[in-house]
Amino acid sequence: MSRIRIYSDASLRDSGENVHWLMRPLFEPGLRDSSEDQSADYSVRPFRKIVAPYNRIAHELFELTDLEDCDLAVVPVDWEHVRGGSRLVASPDRELVSAIQNFSERAAQAGKPVLIFFSSSMSHEPVPIRGAHVFRHAMYRSQSTARDWAMPIVIARDIRQEFPDASFAPVERSDRPRVSFCGFVRSTRMSEKLKSIPYRAYTYAKSSMSIPSPYIGLELRKRCLSLLQDSPLIDTDFIAQKKGVYLTRDKARLSKRESFRWPFVKNILDSPYHLSLRGSSNHSFRHWEILCCGRIPLYIDTDCGIPATEFVDWSRFMVVVPEGDVERVAEFLDGFHHRCSGPDLADAQESARAAWEQWCTPHGFASNLHKYVENMTAS
Repeated sequence: MSRIRIYSDASLRDSGENVHWLMRPLFEPGLRDSSEDQSADYSVRPFRKIVAPYNRIAHELFELTDLEDCDLAVVPVDWEHVRGGSRLVASPDRELVSAIQNFSERAAQAGKPVLIFFSSSMSHEPVPIRGAHVFRHAMYRSQSTARDWAMPIVIARDIRQEFPDASFAPVERSDRPRVSFCGFVRSTRMSEKLKSIPYRAYTYAKSSMSIPSPYIGLELRKRCLSLLQDSPLIDTDFIAQKKGVYLTRDKARLSKRESFRWPFVKNILDSPYHLSLRGSSNHSFRHWEILCCGRIPLYIDTDCGIPATEFVDWSRFMVVVPEGDVERVAEFLDGFHHRCSGPDLADAQESARAAWEQWCTPHGFASNLHKYVENMTAS
C-alpha cells in the first residue's frame, strides 16, 4: 500500500491542541519517537497512550505534499473546535470558517476531495463547506448524504491493557442468552420532556433537520432493560446506577469515577452480550468499549451511523435491533443466540475484538483510511 498524499494548511490551526489526532504527527514528526505511551498509569492522559502506536506509523501511511500532487485535502482542525465546542448553542469561529472555505475552494478547483473530521456530540449538524466529505461521530443515516461517513469513537483506553489480569476469553455459550448492562438508569423527568420541545424547534431552525429529543436515550435504555428483564427467553445481569459518573469533567469527582471503572468492565466481561444504545446524542462510547472487550453489542439502531459498513459485516458480531422493533428486543437476541453454536459464539466475540483493533483504534482507522479515500474519489 502506497502512502496517502495529503495536502493541508498549517495556518488553519491556531494551536497544537486543536489539531485532529490524525494530522498531529504529520505536523509534529517528533511524535513518532515519543515515549508518551510508556506509562502504565491509565489515569494520566490515557488517550496519549492509545494514540501513540498510530503516531509511530503515521509517516508510513501519509505524507504531506502540495495541492497539485495530493490524493486528499484535509482540514487539520476538528470541526468541533471550529463550531465553538459541543454545546447546543455555540459560537463558531467565523474567521476560521472563512479560511476553511477558501481552502476547500482551492482544492475543488484542483479537483481534489476535501476531508473534514467532526467529532462532537453535535456532529449531525451540516458543515458549511460545499462538497466536503465529513467523518462524524453522531449522525442520522436517513438525513445524511453520500459524503457523510460514520467515524468510530476512539476510546481513551485499551481495556485489555488497562486490566491485564482480567480474563478476556470468550464467555461460554449457555442455553439462554445472557446480556449485561451497568450504567445510569432513571425515568425521564417532566421538565426534560418539556425541554425537548424547544430543543427540537431550535435544532430544526438551525439545521433544517428533524432531530429527536436528547432524552430519548434515557427512555430507550429504561424500556430495553425492562423488556429484557421481563422476558423468559433472556438471562440478565443489570447494574442500575442512580447517578451518571462516567462522563464527569469535575476533577473532584474523577477518583470516584475511577472507582466505578472495574465494576463496569467486569459487568461487560461476565456476559457474551451487552446492551448498546445512544445517549444524549446519536452515538455511544459504550459501544466501542464492548467491542474492545471482545463482547457482542446488543445494538439498538436509532438511525445511527455505523462505520466501515462497506468493508465489515458487523452483523456477524452485533445483534442489531431497529428502534421501531425495540419491543421485540428479546426475540432478536434469542434468535441470534440460537443461530450460534458454542464455537460460533466464541468466534463472534473474538471477531468483535479483532474488528475494534482493525477499524476503531487510531492505528487501525488510519491504516484503512485509503479504502475510504478510494470510495471518495470514485463518487
